[in-house]
Amino acid sequence: MTVRESFHKRIKVVLTLKLGYCKIRPVAKMLLFSNLLLCLFVSSSSLESGKYYKHPPIYKLRQLCPGDLEILSDIPRLVSCKNFLSDDEMDYILDRATSRGFTRSKAGGVEEKESGQISDVGELSDRRTSSQVFLNSVDDDVDDVLKGIEKRAGKLVGVKYRNFEHFQVLKYEENQYYRTHNDWLEHLSHRRCGERHLTFFMYLSSHPEEEGGATYFPSLHIRVRPERGKAVFWYSCKPNKMEIDYRTDHAALPVFGTKYAVNLWGHVRNFRDPYYDGTVYDTYVKKRRKRKKNEEL
Repeated sequence: MTVRESFHKRIKVVLTLKLGYCKIRPVAKMLLFSNLLLCLFVSSSSLESGKYYKHPPIYKLRQLCPGDLEILSDIPRLVSCKNFLSDDEMDYILDRATSRGFTRSKAGGVEEKESGQISDVGELSDRRTSSQVFLNSVDDDVDDVLKGIEKRAGKLVGVKYRNFEHFQVLKYEENQYYRTHNDWLEHLSHRRCGERHLTFFMYLSSHPEEEGGATYFPSLHIRVRPERGKAVFWYSCKPNKMEIDYRTDHAALPVFGTKYAVNLWGHVRNFRDPYYDGTVYDTYVKKRRKRKKNEEL
């Protein structure tokens, strides 16, 4: 039973047993209010523990991205937003990425280094042939341009910007691709940052249909064509559950030309602060208790 269903059931029980569907009295109002508070508490604590995640309502998405929003799929949620990035922002990202230097992309996720920091390990694989660079230095974290993009994306998808991983800038050259995969990382469920449950993907170049390079969702039979400045986002988990949703498996189709894009992955909890203090892979509860104890001392 979802949080919403539980809340509706509580209201029905109160109205049936206490009111008999008659005029609401002060005592009944108090009961309704207490049930509402309980529901909100359960919802927030469940989200903190990574048990549930609620998708932002459609009307709120339209308010934040008026006129340019397209709901490609409601369940599972898949949304595109044209003109999300400005030309100046895209040129800035490409300049930073080019100066940093691209390296061969890996498939498989992240793991902990001996120093406590995390790294994009995975493995070099024929499944993924693109190049990448992370904008993950301390300077990048306080960069006003990058932070502005992250905050805008966070408002659109209902995620705090510090829950995002760093910008992963991608470069696909002639005939390069990424085979069908899912961005979900279940092994982070009990870590400080929680699961990677959201992908916010931005295109830095445009490609007509005959050039390929689309993002393809085979289960949904949807192809998203790269358009410069467009963002598309989806959830790797089922609504109100922290379980992988295979319907959002996707692939980067081969491109004829050079395609640039940005991955911005979202987690249930804060990713950035644990990243910089080297504690992403500490258990969330254990670390929180330890910090609280040290503060009391």
